[in-house]
Amino acid sequence: MGLKLNLTWFDKKTEEFKGEEYSKDFGDDGSVIESLGMPLKDNINNGF
Repeated sequence: MGLKLNLTWFDKKTEEFKGEEYSKDFGDDGSVIESLGMPLKDNINNGF
């Protein structure tokens, strides 16, 4: 298994949980992280 994004959303007014889903498995493709302006080095699996 590689990189997956966990998307979670809440109601803006009530902060009630509305949904959650995982993205496709991006494998070793770090372009998603880099496109968010985060460095790849030392950021995988550390909760950044």
